Amino acid sequence: MKKLIVFIALIAIYGCALNEWTEARDDAHPVATIDENIARNCTYLYSTALTDTGYTPANATANAVNQLKNQVVATNGNAIQITNVRTSRSYSYEYSIDTLINEVTISINVFTCK
Repeated sequence: MKKLIVFIALIAIYGCALNEWTEARDDAHPVATIDENIARNCTYLYSTALTDTGYTPANATANAVNQLKNQVVATNGNAIQITNVRTSRSYSYEYSIDTLINEVTISINVFTCK
């Protein structure tokens, strides 16, 4: 019985880790991340920024980029140029629980490229 519980727990942990990995992959999204040289040959649409939190700074960054790319799809853009990334860590003491909060703010320019 103990082996069965350990086996189920391992599958659950593996499933969660696999899900986060596939969401963070750049090729899994139709919106490309481009640099300044490629952006010169594209049509500028607008600038925007988003602040998000996560378990780690990398997780918070991946979440924010994914949300921004989803917004870009909704506005008929197909590429982003990241212009600024700012991360911070803070502690929350709500309900007598000490919690580390990883926060990231990402600024982007949105483009339509051929």
